[in-house]
Amino acid sequence: MAAAPFGDIADMSEDLLEALRSHAPALVPLLQARPQLADEALAQPLETSVPRRHFDAELAAVKPDALGAALRHIKQRTLLRLAAREFGRHADVQQTSRELSEFAGAALQRAAVEARAQSAARFGDALDHEGRPIPFVVMGMGKLGGGELNPGSDIDVCYFYGTDEGQAGDETPHRFFTDMARRLTRLIADVTGDGFVFRVDLRLRPEGSQGALAGSLLSAERYYEAFGRPWERAVWLRARPVAGDRALGGALLRTLDPFVFPRRADPGIATTMRQMVQQSRAELARDVSRDVKLGVGGIREAEFFVQTLQLVWGGLYPELRVAGTLEAARRLEASGLIQHRERAQLEQAWVLLRRVEHRLQLSRGFQTHEYPEDPLFAHSLGFESLDAFERSLRDHQADVSTLFASLRDATEARTHSATLVEKLARGEAPSAETLKNTLGVRDADEAASHLARWRRHPDLPLGGRGLRLLPSLAECLMDEVKGSADPDLALRSLTAFLQRGGAAYGRMLTRQPRLRRRLIGLLGASPSLGQALVGFPDSLGMLLAAERPDRHAILADHQGANEEALVPFLRERRRRWTLALALAHAGGQYDLDGASRLLTSLAEAQLQAALRVHARGPFAVVALGKLGSEELGFGGDLDLVFLYEGDQELAAKTAVRLTRALTRPDREGPGYTVDTRLRPSGQQGTLVSSLAGFERYHAQRAEGWERLALVRSRVVAATDTAFGQRCEALTTECAFSGSLPSAERLRTLRRRMEEEIGEERRDRYHPKVGFGTLVDIEFLAQYTQMKEGPKDAERPRHTDEVLVRLGSLLGGDDTAHLRRSRRFFRDAAHARRFLDPKGDPRVRFGGPGADAIARLVGLQARDEVRAASVMERAWKDHAQRVRALFEATFGAVGTRPPWSTGS
Repeated sequence: MAAAPFGDIADMSEDLLEALRSHAPALVPLLQARPQLADEALAQPLETSVPRRHFDAELAAVKPDALGAALRHIKQRTLLRLAAREFGRHADVQQTSRELSEFAGAALQRAAVEARAQSAARFGDALDHEGRPIPFVVMGMGKLGGGELNPGSDIDVCYFYGTDEGQAGDETPHRFFTDMARRLTRLIADVTGDGFVFRVDLRLRPEGSQGALAGSLLSAERYYEAFGRPWERAVWLRARPVAGDRALGGALLRTLDPFVFPRRADPGIATTMRQMVQQSRAELARDVSRDVKLGVGGIREAEFFVQTLQLVWGGLYPELRVAGTLEAARRLEASGLIQHRERAQLEQAWVLLRRVEHRLQLSRGFQTHEYPEDPLFAHSLGFESLDAFERSLRDHQADVSTLFASLRDATEARTHSATLVEKLARGEAPSAETLKNTLGVRDADEAASHLARWRRHPDLPLGGRGLRLLPSLAECLMDEVKGSADPDLALRSLTAFLQRGGAAYGRMLTRQPRLRRRLIGLLGASPSLGQALVGFPDSLGMLLAAERPDRHAILADHQGANEEALVPFLRERRRRWTLALALAHAGGQYDLDGASRLLTSLAEAQLQAALRVHARGPFAVVALGKLGSEELGFGGDLDLVFLYEGDQELAAKTAVRLTRALTRPDREGPGYTVDTRLRPSGQQGTLVSSLAGFERYHAQRAEGWERLALVRSRVVAATDTAFGQRCEALTTECAFSGSLPSAERLRTLRRRMEEEIGEERRDRYHPKVGFGTLVDIEFLAQYTQMKEGPKDAERPRHTDEVLVRLGSLLGGDDTAHLRRSRRFFRDAAHARRFLDPKGDPRVRFGGPGADAIARLVGLQARDEVRAASVMERAWKDHAQRVRALFEATFGAVGTRPPWSTGS
């Protein structure tokens, strides 16, 4: 049987040798020869990957004569970490691959520095005609480029330098960099008494094994322009600079963009990719039925399915130009080029195939892809039996094989609903089983009612005129519904969309499969995105636009508002820009922090536009909370304080009108929720505060926690710049003057938020105000900033930036954990709101929604443990450590984790 998962890290070193004997005997000699490797391997938490900067810092301190041994020692330590992680079920395959890839990049970087020094000692350094060192870059290709190395991987690299115009002593730059490349390769690949670091494969360079070991930027451009072959486009798809001069690597990639991503879609690349798979199998000359890489439905077919679509469409859609397989699949789905179902099938298969690959290579100690018919191997992956493992593997391989086979025509939609459409057109009532199988819905009765509406209205897809004019539309729509994340939600929202004007766009939806797929994919993914589309079919054009929204465009679009049409003006722009930002975020153009900053810019633009219309006299809007820290999420509230000078009655009217303009709903969409309870005296105070009154209140009456809220404050709108600057200076002074907030008061406030707002239960947790979650982290950051942080108006407000700035005060490891935990809980809160913007903000474990949230957070199933269970375990780990850090500063809160209670 498989060894039990490791428990606490302190216990792991005792169990590691036993686990290795059972599952990775090839690594046992490493631990026997160097017992200290166990403690080194387990020194950092296994739940997280060691970042590149840690490897870089460690290797930078190594002396040249000890470099070879140090590189091999760290590689051995890393392999033991990966084994402990894999067999202890502490991380998914992406984390394992990422850590190994980060080490490879750091190893190449340090080796490149040493190799250049050795070549310079022999020839003199390579300098251009102006006496500057000629840059050199190591391009990672294949799995290294994609950040997807496995424990037995070779590393595919290419070496390039800046120019042939220059000198290295009496030699040419080409001679210098060829010598440097040989030295670099030997530092990594030579087998010594300590083994080797990585096998290095240089055959992907221009002209392959016959080509120069290192080439200039110009020579690379000339080669690919004149001689580049279709398969080399696939090679460069996953290339990235991993060592040396990153700017040179970026310039090289930009130079080769027209070759890799031609502006015209080329479906013929699919034939080339299929031929490459067939050639790889033929070269093996053996049975590949148990080969998880080259077998039917294996890793190679999964990679090539994604890469083919990237190569076909990457010239038209730059957002697809990413190196990682799963990230590329996510962007293909967001762009409407594959269905959610296809992406999910590929991801689930990819994860299992890569887990098998990792286990094989850890257990055998070399690169192999053929799994054994061994029950112990199946147990190590979390399966009850060999039969269960092989059954699951076959199912996933069948999914990949079907996807790969579909590339015979990569530009056409694939429909499976023709029989259902024929029955409905004849007036037949399909059975519940037929509806569930064909549409993928859970509620067949609801689905039948929606399809009945499609028949009753003549212009809808099953209506008389709709079927006559667009006979294929209904089955195309149904097929996309089945492929969506939530077919019930997709069908419900699609019916509302068609009834409210979308039927007029039927011809467009028939002719443009990408538009159709993206529309229904969004309708089935999020009610909030559905609301932005239902009733506004003119927004369809945005689904095909490749625009990248920015702050300047958002602010410029809010000029010209007038009082008579202010509310519809603001609502229309809020709806349109929120949709654009959601699409950009879903398409990978912005991560969540980037999207949050632009959502903050949108709220600022709305405030500024409303203030320009309604302001009378000196008046300023101060943002607090998420708006103040530029962390506003989709659908986030606005925490505001209004400051003025002069006429209080006039200022109060301005505040009321401003609030009404922001909050009042309109046919163009809902407004914001505005919260003004953080003003002086809270709900008991006046809506507006004079500068003098605000200063007096915070000097004489304000509690410490009120000043804590001001740490994130900033002026986001003002009637004139000078008055805004005065308000900014005042709020900064109020935040940082006086004594620190009482620890007892903050503990009481934190406990009340947790109990009265969080209302957590044993199976549902609150990502913002729950035990050990976001508010703990924010309080810690703000309190530490008040205590030691910068006190000027330009101080950082964003929580992550504050943590980085205060890292030395909080402690490096603790700060790193707080940053990881902030990202985890922020992503969970965002995913919950994205899936159901008006629902319970808590994450409920045990239901199907938790798996969807886990996927949005980026977690995957591990060893047959559901993604939701992985997330719940991670939640507990993050929360307990965050709460421990919070209580180390403020004392015991007096609450217990919800999972330890009986409620």
